[in-house]
Amino acid sequence: NLHYQLSRPAAGFSAVGLTGCNSPVFPPVYRRWIPVLDAYDSGGSIKRGTALSLMYNYAGPFPGSSWAFTGLTSGDDLSELCRKKLLWLRLPAMAKVLPPLLERAADDNLSALQVVDRLADEEKTSRITHAITRRIKDARFPEVNTIDGFDFEFDAVRKKLRARYLALHHLTFLQHGTNPLFIGKPGTGKTFLARALAYAACQANKRVLFVTAPSMVNHLHGADVHGDIESALRRYSRPDLLVIDDFATLAMDAAQAKLAFQAISARYDARRATAITTNRAFKDWTKVFPDPLNAQVIAERLT
Repeated sequence: NLHYQLSRPAAGFSAVGLTGCNSPVFPPVYRRWIPVLDAYDSGGSIKRGTALSLMYNYAGPFPGSSWAFTGLTSGDDLSELCRKKLLWLRLPAMAKVLPPLLERAADDNLSALQVVDRLADEEKTSRITHAITRRIKDARFPEVNTIDGFDFEFDAVRKKLRARYLALHHLTFLQHGTNPLFIGKPGTGKTFLARALAYAACQANKRVLFVTAPSMVNHLHGADVHGDIESALRRYSRPDLLVIDDFATLAMDAAQAKLAFQAISARYDARRATAITTNRAFKDWTKVFPDPLNAQVIAERLT
């Protein structure tokens, strides 16, 4: 057995030791210090909450040689090491709250299970918040509208529809694939209410896409020309809620009407909810779609 004296403070340790044996003698070229922790403690005293840790083990290059560094880590060093492990595990919220939570745990005498519970709550809340932010971004709202910004007292029609509309915010219609239809004259708040409903769905962590009818049809037409229609249709069939603004407002040619039918049919077959806003009653859709039968089938699949 040999003894090796360290010439400088050990990285991350308040006390260290080296044990091992060699056969033949361990050459000086291999006597190197390999730090594991980033923090440094040169105080030389063991702090409260220390734990014995294996820092480095070197076996070889000669038969029979085996060396190990062991050390006592301070509580602060161990906390930092745990924080880095949480980051490596992609648990950033846990890593962020770990240091202050450990301080509170000591003051409030929290158990280990209580600490883990609070760490899990922080990570869960953070992930939900980030998911909702991503849902809102992916929805591509030109403007975010919320229900508290709508004046239901403006006229008698709004007052009458208030309870029925607010019931949609429970979002049970998404489970059944029911389609909310906003039909009325220009300036009555159809788009505002549709956006507010879509925003509520985002807040519930649902996949949402808001698009105008001309934009959707033009996108599908371009994809069809370039042989990528299936991928484009998946874009509109995948969301839990698709909101099509100004549907059946501008006249379509036969090719555009066919693409609109395909998009609506894909969602109908998948039993996913589609909300539309339109200025035209169903009986007037024949002015938009060149084939009356096409207009009738789309209307039936939306209702």
